[in-house]
This record gives sequence, C-alpha cells and structure tokens, in this order.
Amino acid sequence: MEWIIFIIIIALLILSALFSSAETALTAASRARIYRLAKEGKSRAQKVLRLQNSMETLLGVILLGNNLVNIFATSLATALLIGIFGEGALGIATLIMTLLIVVFGEVMPKVYALQNPIKASLNLSLFINFMFKFLAPIAGFVRFIVRCTWEMGGIDVSNVRGIRSAREEILSLVEMYSDKQVKREKNMLRGILDLSTVPVSDIMIHRKDLTTISGNAAMSTVLEQLIASPYSRFPVWKDSPDNIIGILHIKSLLKELTSHAHLLGKVADYVQTDPWFVPESTSLLHQLHEFKARRAHMALVVDEYGALEGLITLEDILEEIVGEISDEYDQMQHQYRKEKDGAYLIMGHATLRDLNKEFDWQLPNQDAATLAGLLLHETQSIPIEGEIYKFYGYRFKIIERNRNQLVWIKVTPPKNLHNAT
Repeated sequence: MEWIIFIIIIALLILSALFSSAETALTAASRARIYRLAKEGKSRAQKVLRLQNSMETLLGVILLGNNLVNIFATSLATALLIGIFGEGALGIATLIMTLLIVVFGEVMPKVYALQNPIKASLNLSLFINFMFKFLAPIAGFVRFIVRCTWEMGGIDVSNVRGIRSAREEILSLVEMYSDKQVKREKNMLRGILDLSTVPVSDIMIHRKDLTTISGNAAMSTVLEQLIASPYSRFPVWKDSPDNIIGILHIKSLLKELTSHAHLLGKVADYVQTDPWFVPESTSLLHQLHEFKARRAHMALVVDEYGALEGLITLEDILEEIVGEISDEYDQMQHQYRKEKDGAYLIMGHATLRDLNKEFDWQLPNQDAATLAGLLLHETQSIPIEGEIYKFYGYRFKIIERNRNQLVWIKVTPPKNLHNAT
C-alpha cells in the first residue's frame, strides 16, 4: 500500500512540474512566432494560439490544477509518513514535500520552460488543452466568486483589462532592443508606428519657409528662380500669398517651354494642378494613404480657420520612416552639431521627435513639435540670446535669435550637465 501511495506522489509531482512549465512557457512564448507556426498549419501551434487568446481563463486553470496536485501530494505524503513514523513525522513530511515541490515542481520546470518557451509550449499543448477543457468551468466559477467578493467591497473589476493595444505591444518590443547596430531599423519601425498619431503639422514645411510664385509674374522673370530651386513643384498664388490657386510642376512647364521665353506669358497660365488643402490635424498615416489614392505628392496645410499653415509632401512622410532623403539638388543644412563639452548646437526648427530618435532623448512632444516650440511653451515667452533654462533634466541656452524666431539653441543632455558652459 505504501508503494502505491509513493508512486501516486511521484505522479502528482510530475503533474505539478507540467503545470508550472506550462504556465511559464505559454506566457513567455512569442505570440508572433506561435502565430506564424499556426499559419503554417502546425496543429499544436494552433492549440497554443487558442490558449493564449484566453489567457485569463488559462492562468486560472493552471493555478487551479497546480494547487490541486500540490495539496493532494502533500496530504498523501503526510499521511504516509505519519502511518510509518507516527505523529512526529508531521514536520518532516511538510519539510520534505516543500523541498520536493519547490525544486522539482516549480523551479526546475520553470527554468527549462523559460529557456525553451516555444518548444515547451508546443510539447505541452495537448496536456494543457485537455486540462483546459476539464478545469475551465471550475476556474470560471472561482473567478465569479472572486469578482463577487470584490464587488462586496465596493470594487468593480468586471471591466478591468490588462491588455495593451497591438501598437503599444510592438512599440514596446522595438524599444526593448538597445543595440546600436539596429538603431536605424528601430527608428524606421518607430516612424511607421507613429504615423497614425503624428499630425501633418508636426513635419510640414512652415509657410515662412515656402517657395511660392506669384501667378501674375511673367514667366520670363521667374525662370531663373525655378531652375535654381531644388524643388519640382511650386504653389502659385494670386493677389496674396495666402490665396493659392494651383501647383506649378516643372515637368509640365518644360513641355511648354520654347526658346522664346518672352512669349510664354504669365505663370498662372501654366498651372495645371488645383491646390489640395488638408487640415493640420490630419495624421501622417491618413495623409500617406491619401497621397497614394490621389497619386499626388504635395498638399497644403490649413488651420481650423482655413488659413495657410504650411506644406506637406510625400517625401516628408517617407523621411519620417527612413530618415533624411537627399538628392543632387538638395541644399544640405545640418540641424545640429556636437560641441566639445558634450552639448549640441541645434536649430530651433528641429523637431523633438527627430532629436529623441537621433540621441535617445526623452524630450516631451505633446505640447510642441519643435525645439523652439518647446522653449516657447515652457517659458511662456520669447527668450532672448544668452538666456539659460533647465527643463526635464536638460539645459537650454539661447545662442541666436532672429526677430521672434529662435535660430540656434545649445542643448546639454543630463549626462553632460557637469561640463555645461
């Protein structure tokens, strides 16, 4: 009889090990890899995916099963040892079973599952799937009792969900890797994920920097300006720079050019594309889809009052993903340079998102899109040259100001503050 009880105890310890390893494996296994294996037709991966999709019930089943076998094994061991050695064996039975359960029922299987989560979860899929069907109703009843108990205390847990959005999950995975060798890939992925949350106003070319052409200007007088410009499309206005009447495309213009430039007429005569206006709150992802649908490359950004705010191009959005794109006609303008003391001399119109990605900084960009905008927001004024501020652990010194525009700002990150001058 004692041997039968001993064998049952060993079997229960094995079950405890299976439950423990399953708990670790199913929570640690990459859902992306499991999903890929399931799409390839692997039946065990499909079972694991279904279990992971019911994680709350699954954890309840595993905890219930694990506690049942552990308590049953301890009770049998206690009864066995008391029957052999008498009442004095109670403490010995407790010590022995605690040691056996911790080592063989918890630590060893969980360490193995943590090192081999995919393999362990696939191997245990049949066992856990069977136990899930058997114990899920009981686990559901236990959850019901727990929720009723909380509600009696005035706490509603019925709508509590600890599941983050898919975007947050992917972004967390991207941020988790700090290897400098994959920094460019990290920035590209972050750029893609941010497309749906960043408005076009954050990356548009501001109206003060636009190259526009008067529709009443003679073509012969603006040809040199067009040729010297790095752009291929130009907003054309009439009466006022805010009144855009169309877009002039250099390629279309070249088809009309002849050697008699003085006979070409006015710029407005060559406008072939109507202006396309978009709200400044439009997300980059939506704007990217609109560019694709319209087969367009440029849109004009307006505020809530319909006033011209700036200009957004397809290239601007693509640069948010892959970084700066330059061709042989682009005028290179470096927005920052590193100083000997570890600080950075940065142009005021540099975007906070670009700076955070480039230097792994944590400057907030909820209330301002650019570095100059951040200082204006925090100081509630227009700083003058030479003024120094400290926000969010960073040191900001105004180097150059042109009228109301902050041109150059010296930024010292927290780790280099002791060298600041």
